[in-house]
Amino acid sequence: MTQKLAIVAGSLATLGLLFAACTDDGDPRGPSCAAVESDAGPNVTGTYRYAGSLRGTITLEQTGNTVRLVETTYDNADDRPLIGEGTLAGNELRMRLVPENGDTDYEADVRFVFEATGDRFCVEFSDTNDDRGGLGSYVGRRL
Repeated sequence: MTQKLAIVAGSLATLGLLFAACTDDGDPRGPSCAAVESDAGPNVTGTYRYAGSLRGTITLEQTGNTVRLVETTYDNADDRPLIGEGTLAGNELRMRLVPENGDTDYEADVRFVFEATGDRFCVEFSDTNDDRGGLGSYVGRRL
């Protein structure tokens, strides 16, 4: 019985560390997302670890206000990698993501809101599978 309790406690601690790493200050209520600031101008180039119902990494490339999502990986799914392009307006980025392989049966409209440094983001999304998530349903941190 003691061994089972230790395993459960260890698993809960690991989950806590994973999610605390993706939320501001480890707040157990969830992520504290930045406010939209039209005069912000973060550099968002880089690879980010994201967490939500899916976990993995995305890679963003920025030229001026144009941002391209050029790589998607998944830790816990076999989904198709997605790509997209959008315009960064202040600290808010909206883009449509589509399968990298050219399939036309899926797209997701995604809104990123970045912190001033560009190191963290929250996401709001909707897709052709009728999946939807409010701001903070996914969070990310630059590696």
